[in-house]
Amino acid sequence: MCPVRRFPDGSTLKRQGHILYSLAERRGGRAPDELDAARAERLGMLVGRLHDVAVRRDSPHRLRLDADTLVRANVDWLAERGTVPASVAPRYFAAAREIADLTDRLLAKLAPDVHRLHGDLHLGNVLDRDGVLHVLDFDDMVVGPAVQDVWLALPGRDAEAVRLREAFLEGYERFRLFDRRTLALVEPLRALRMVHYATWLARRWHDPIFPATWPQFGAPDWWAREVDDLEEQLGFVRAAADPEGAAAVAAEEGAEELTNADFFWDWEDDA
Repeated sequence: MCPVRRFPDGSTLKRQGHILYSLAERRGGRAPDELDAARAERLGMLVGRLHDVAVRRDSPHRLRLDADTLVRANVDWLAERGTVPASVAPRYFAAAREIADLTDRLLAKLAPDVHRLHGDLHLGNVLDRDGVLHVLDFDDMVVGPAVQDVWLALPGRDAEAVRLREAFLEGYERFRLFDRRTLALVEPLRALRMVHYATWLARRWHDPIFPATWPQFGAPDWWAREVDDLEEQLGFVRAAADPEGAAAVAAEEGAEELTNADFFWDWEDDA
């Protein structure tokens, strides 16, 4: 991580109006476009160390990574303001609410340990310079299951993503055990992020930088694509919540029967 600098009074956090800010050591580098196995393992080691520190204290004022916070509260906000076009709003809200319910069910079943997380650990928030990795941008820090800081770094579903995720977890487990059952939360967490991201854009649309950066956001065709994507993601969440049922439906429809490896991406046949 990039160390935080102290202000002259010894504090590390200041306020300017309603904005909180801190200062960190300057570090050069570039965000990796992708990870190979070696860098995935190194990043896993770094995140394992990060989580080992994170579990030592709670952060009661940070957001909880759950369906109430990332979906239900956001859906209520969007509905109250009529942000989603009426032509697709019923579909969008129905998919979002079902995702929230299924996520609750899966979280209750798995009962994962939760602790402080980076929360937004995509590769754009990783710097690589001379073989040294740094993690930055902790403003989205949340409290939730460790798998959130795994899937965002390696979000793919294909065999290569599975291989790299395993390398990441091998590095992670040098410092901290990882509950591999929680890999079933990847698709629900991905769905929660989709709803939260759309609402994040809507909430900040008054800032001139947002229309300039995301000029397509808010148009009817943007929301139409968003609904299609969310309904597709709902299918993955249903499968994660009920893998046996998903396999039965696939068999009934004549599709190739899915296996445990389709739902738990690092599943090994001899596990």
